[in-house]
Amino acid sequence: MSGVPKIHFACMFGVEYELDLAPFWIKQWMDKRLDSYRIFLHKETGDIAREVVDIFTGSGFSVERIDGPHSDGKLRGLALSYHAGTLPPEDFLVTADADEFHFVDHRRLAEKCDIASGFLADRYADATDVETALQACRYDPMKQYPCEEDFTRDLMKGFAPPFIKTEWPVVKRTKILMARAGHKVSYTGSHCMLETPSSAVISGDHKVTHFAWRESAKRKIACKSYFKKENLDEAFGHETPDDCRNKLSKLQEICL
Repeated sequence: MSGVPKIHFACMFGVEYELDLAPFWIKQWMDKRLDSYRIFLHKETGDIAREVVDIFTGSGFSVERIDGPHSDGKLRGLALSYHAGTLPPEDFLVTADADEFHFVDHRRLAEKCDIASGFLADRYADATDVETALQACRYDPMKQYPCEEDFTRDLMKGFAPPFIKTEWPVVKRTKILMARAGHKVSYTGSHCMLETPSSAVISGDHKVTHFAWRESAKRKIACKSYFKKENLDEAFGHETPDDCRNKLSKLQEICL
């Protein structure tokens, strides 16, 4: 290995769902001063407004636009796997979704490990009903969504805040925060490694703060085949738009 490995960042950012969080998310990541920033702006129809692109280019991101169905993370996997393949294999690639914050020192981690892993911890509003709780981010998300689930380090978990009454599906809660670009990460969700070299040094147990319980949660449910119609209807207060209901049904026909 020659020289000091660089640390790169990449994300697939859903502009239909995450722009409310963007000012806080961008600052959180740019303050880390990593060596490069690539963002794949995604919208199924592909018609991303110029002003949205300008927000990210003006903040220091290298921007690429992609379209097409999310397909349970398959599109994310293609984009981030491709990007990892363009980097020197000894460099590090940090990935996070547009509603995920890492409160770790990535440079210090890079000095002592090849892979850093952890678990999602969901934050949510202090509210008793769905309508009040699922609001778009308007100010510091750590203050607007002050409650956090117990950090139990489950590999799979079906956690839902008190304002959700339907049974929530069990989902993967593990996360690969960063890994050497030459290592094989399952980038469909960065929940696990596809292959781990026997010599790899792993640093685990890191918390990934996850702001999933916002207004956009309603529509994102329809993009993931493992949710039930009951989950979708509760999120929308039983006034689910036809396009969301149809999207979930069609995705379940394809994926299940």
